[in-house]
Amino acid sequence: EFPRAGKFSVQETPREETAGLLAEALLGVDRSQWVGRSSAELGGDDVLMLDPDRDRQLFETGVAQTFEASFIHRPTGETRQGLFRKAPITNASGDVTGLVANIVDITDRTEMELALRRATRHAQAANSAKSEFLANMSHEIRTPMNGVI
Repeated sequence: EFPRAGKFSVQETPREETAGLLAEALLGVDRSQWVGRSSAELGGDDVLMLDPDRDRQLFETGVAQTFEASFIHRPTGETRQGLFRKAPITNASGDVTGLVANIVDITDRTEMELALRRATRHAQAANSAKSEFLANMSHEIRTPMNGVI
């Protein structure tokens, strides 16, 4: 069973990454390995789901972000779906010096939405087949009745 939410932060100078206990369990990476090290040193940006383009945009604009993206639970290699909220960390001058991010595991919700879309398509196909059948039956019943009347 996976935790459903976690938090991590990244400071640009000095380059430091930290994570809460829930993020550690959610991502499957020992947080003691993160302190003072870059994600590249830890094995790539996927460790903290850093999206270089999104993060660069956040550092340049200082505008918070909310988006859905996949991440990997490292011990199992399982791909999970997450809702990410990233916000800038600023210094006294207002310069962006880092970011803080919250992750909510939405894998179960995403799978339910997919199943619901499939069920909806199936129900619509069944409804179309029923309508076509009734239209044909109505025609088949009316045609002989016209001769009787």
